[in-house]
Amino acid sequence: MATTYYVSTGVKDWHVDTLSGADYNDLQLKAFNNRVTFPATSSFAYANIDTSGIPDTDVISAATLKLDEYSYTASRGVTKTYYVYILDGTTWRTITTLTYGGSPAVRSVTLNSTQLGYISKTGETRFRIVVPDPGNMKYRNFLIKAYETSQANAMRLEVTHAAPVTFIPQVINIMES
Repeated sequence: MATTYYVSTGVKDWHVDTLSGADYNDLQLKAFNNRVTFPATSSFAYANIDTSGIPDTDVISAATLKLDEYSYTASRGVTKTYYVYILDGTTWRTITTLTYGGSPAVRSVTLNSTQLGYISKTGETRFRIVVPDPGNMKYRNFLIKAYETSQANAMRLEVTHAAPVTFIPQVINIMES
């Protein structure tokens, strides 16, 4: 069975961490890295997706993270890239590195077999978006759509899961005539 789990409304579900603390926004998540200013500033965008609806006994066979890119600005000569991470307990694991595709663009990121194991069946599956360091006197500013007013643009995780298949051997009697 394939089920889509969304980032939902509420400040606990997405936020941006900056040097000054968490910033909550219903419209976009912002990941930026600015080395033009002094001191340099940066932020990471976080999204928590409640996947506790997956039964503990189900086997996850596939998952795709979908996110809607909103905009990306950068200094001249800076490639518009960003990293997507998933939380494995207390460690952030890289899922992929993407190059901005232009707005509007829905990006689909397929999780590999190892990454499927990081999906929580008892709580939230956490993601982080980071832009790399652009270098001295350069900047990167990436916006991704958050929940907005509907789930249409929300970050989402499509998970295929099912109860484990059990094999019951059958004894077949073959009688010779």
